[in-house]
Amino acid sequence: MDFRRVSIVLITSFVLMTSIPFCMFIAFLKLETDGFARENVAEHLDGLAEKGDLLVQSYMRERISDLRLVARMMTLPPRTGSVDLGKSFGLMRTFYGSYCEFFVLDPSGGILFSEGGFPSGPGAPSLLKGSLDGGEHVSDVFLYSNERFPAVVVTVPVRADDGALTGVVGAVVDFRTIDSSLQQSGIGRTGEVYLVNRDGFFITGSRLGAKVLIDRIPASDADRLGRRAEVFEHLDYRGKRVFCLQRALLDGRWFIVAEQDMEEAMGPLAGLGSVLIAMGGVSLSALVLMAVLVSRRIVRFLERAYRHEREMEFLVMQKERLAAMGLLTAGIAHEINTPLANALLYTQMVQRELGDADAGKKEKLSVVEEEIRQGGHIVHNLLALSRQTEAGSADIDVGDVLSRLLDLTEPVCRAHGVSVSRDIQAGLPRVRADASALQQVFTNIMANALDAMPDGGALKVASRHSPVLGKIIVDITDSGVGIPAENIPHIFDPFFTTKKHGESLGLGLFMSYEMVRRMGGNIRVVSETDPASASRGTMFSVELPAKAEAPGGGKA
Repeated sequence: MDFRRVSIVLITSFVLMTSIPFCMFIAFLKLETDGFARENVAEHLDGLAEKGDLLVQSYMRERISDLRLVARMMTLPPRTGSVDLGKSFGLMRTFYGSYCEFFVLDPSGGILFSEGGFPSGPGAPSLLKGSLDGGEHVSDVFLYSNERFPAVVVTVPVRADDGALTGVVGAVVDFRTIDSSLQQSGIGRTGEVYLVNRDGFFITGSRLGAKVLIDRIPASDADRLGRRAEVFEHLDYRGKRVFCLQRALLDGRWFIVAEQDMEEAMGPLAGLGSVLIAMGGVSLSALVLMAVLVSRRIVRFLERAYRHEREMEFLVMQKERLAAMGLLTAGIAHEINTPLANALLYTQMVQRELGDADAGKKEKLSVVEEEIRQGGHIVHNLLALSRQTEAGSADIDVGDVLSRLLDLTEPVCRAHGVSVSRDIQAGLPRVRADASALQQVFTNIMANALDAMPDGGALKVASRHSPVLGKIIVDITDSGVGIPAENIPHIFDPFFTTKKHGESLGLGLFMSYEMVRRMGGNIRVVSETDPASASRGTMFSVELPAKAEAPGGGKA
């Protein structure tokens, strides 16, 4: 199984499942804050536009109200000729400071009174258009006199007592008051309020540098004047992207425009966006780290479960092999036992036939008889072990299992230059165990001991009963090279081995440990690697739970 691929899939799935909702939440939060910021900007711009609208409307109403008073004075007795217009207009100019010129026209447009030459100037006809229609009139903004400052013409009709039109009183009004007031109404660094005419030309200056009747808003925006009642985004006269709000004045002849650069308006939101992005990055990093840690734990759990399953399969196969070998060993032992019995019988017959005549031959036959008996003893042990292999769990004598196993292994140990000593306590309590499995445990430990003594040494096997612990303890000690301290925690791990590739699978001690654990016991190990130490070598202690004694001294 490719556990690396499983880990990648788990990490990817976990990150996607957690990051997608999180990113959606961040996006939703950003949209909400963006909408809130736009609403806030819209409220500010609408307030500016309304404030400018009231300012312009109030200013123009005041001027019209002034001229209405003059027009009313001209209709009262004595008539127009008796009214000192010059004195009245002078007082108005001094008191208000907003008037540049005054004039009076007859119903046909002739000049009845003028302080300057305005009504007869080259631009007068267009500015006075609509003044003689019987209503109050405010002209477009124009650049007045040599000073070239913005001004408008305001006219009011003069009527007789019967309501007949008798003339028009008008004034050139300085528009710089409106210009200055609007430029002071801005917000922030780039928020501004200004007026434009129907053609898109500025009729008040802007705080950011637009000039009256010289600069104009983009043509595309001029075509849309009056069509929008809400805040929208566009490129202004400077080429900057701004939030914009437009409102019509004077029946759509003038438009008040409130704008603010998007960069400044959305500045606080940009800072919040940076915070959100930073928080999102930190959170995503934490999620990825958590995903890696969790997926690794899951993969390790799966890997252990997979290995455990494989190991169980291996143990089952080993047990089946042991059972098969037990049957094979029993068959071979039976086959060998018969010729050995015949050989022993004929050897004894020959000894009796020789009598005392040939003592040398009889002595040789005694040696043959002893070797045959030894062979029979070996066959007997093989038969006993094969029966144990087939028997399964039972109450067994650990000392008996050790004795039989040592009888078989001692010749092999001597052949490798290893002396064997045994110290098996008599009368050990029995243990509940699988004799074949226990034999395999001891065999694996002894085989490792032989491998640790390639140049010969000493192998000591001892068993004892610890009543306090209620255990049978078997110590198998060798005088080999020892196990390094860093390897001891891993010697019972599956597939751990220090031997060359192909010499061992690293499962012997693992299987031995698992089998002893299933019997309710444990295996402990102590090792010394210092060549100068007298206790150099390794000792494996196999601990098995002893059967409790029943009342009266019998076994439970």
